[in-house]
Amino acid sequence: MFFSIELLDLVLYCVQQLGVMLSVGSATIVLIAYIMAMRDGKIVESEAHFSRIVHRALGFGILLMVLSGIAITSLHGMTGQIAIVFAPVFLFKWLLIIGLIVVYLTQKGKPFSHFAVEGLLGATWYVLFLVHILAPI
Repeated sequence: MFFSIELLDLVLYCVQQLGVMLSVGSATIVLIAYIMAMRDGKIVESEAHFSRIVHRALGFGILLMVLSGIAITSLHGMTGQIAIVFAPVFLFKWLLIIGLIVVYLTQKGKPFSHFAVEGLLGATWYVLFLVHILAPI
């Protein structure tokens, strides 16, 4: 049979990986754009427009992570692998994602946040990336 749970798990993991990579890459671009925009101390319209476009890509990456994560969690639940769902690294990863979503939604429409918020967001995205990459090991 062509379809299997393992294949579905692999596809969902790849979608989640794509979401993480897209989001972390977008967050990196936002950090670089913030530094470039703050060189002269003011944000011009072209910089704000660029930031909004990159934030849309970031939002799409978050959407991919959440949808695939819900599907993966459901799959683990249906196959009786509840221990994986309640593993500390799994819960920590979801806690990071929820925190990033909350900040993303509160900052929606703004080109950039305060420098401390931008730095904390960038660091959180990199932590999520490391947890996502190293957790399966």
